[in-house]
Amino acid sequence: MTNTIHRVKEFLKYQRLAKTKYYLHSPFVYQFYLKVLDKVHAAELQNINKLRNQLLNTHYSLLIEDMGSEPGHKKRLVSSIAAKATVPAHYGHVLYNITRQFQPHTIIELGTCLGIGTAYLAAGAPSSTIMTVEGSEALAAEAVKNLEALGIANVSSIVGNFDDRLPELLETIAKVDLAYVDGNHRYEPTMRYFHMIMNKADENTILIFDDIYWSTEMTQAWDEIKADPRVTLTIDIYRFGIAFLRKEKIAKEDFILRY
Repeated sequence: MTNTIHRVKEFLKYQRLAKTKYYLHSPFVYQFYLKVLDKVHAAELQNINKLRNQLLNTHYSLLIEDMGSEPGHKKRLVSSIAAKATVPAHYGHVLYNITRQFQPHTIIELGTCLGIGTAYLAAGAPSSTIMTVEGSEALAAEAVKNLEALGIANVSSIVGNFDDRLPELLETIAKVDLAYVDGNHRYEPTMRYFHMIMNKADENTILIFDDIYWSTEMTQAWDEIKADPRVTLTIDIYRFGIAFLRKEKIAKEDFILRY
């Protein structure tokens, strides 16, 4: 109940503060609004959205090991997971547009779930290398099946606890171009993953944090990420917090954009 009240309060605050493109004076953010938030690529995403609808009507269950905010083994319907835990199509289009616009070469995703968010990322940048980490073996296997059904081949699936797998993964790559953090919605793990990823980031790296208002802990983490001196520009679209490290920025800027 506490988290629900927090989300409602933050949503009302977001509605009051969010700006449209007509109030933006930053050329970079204005272009971001036009090309990421305004752009619609329905035809390109038709297969992903069709798969999402199929999953919403799938009636078998998976035994899932949750290593996030509510650890333990749980039996859950795939349809329920698709409805409650996968990125909504509205925000999936943002993931697609970001990778389409910026063409990151190396992408890390924490929290594969059913692979829907992964598919949006991959579809926007088909020449990228995507490494996605999922704590639940059953979910990871389901995601691999879904990505294969979509014909997506530029994704490597890694199963295990983020605390173990992320450091191992980062040792194998020179730089993270984009990171999508969608799992373990608690303050301390989120900040730990942020600092790990920042060790392999540069001024062109983009960080996307999901469910920044899911709980007071996630909002605290997002506020600290915004305040980090290495982060020069942030964009808040309520569900996603998007952080840029662009060094040409003279002063730190935080934008709340209506979406």
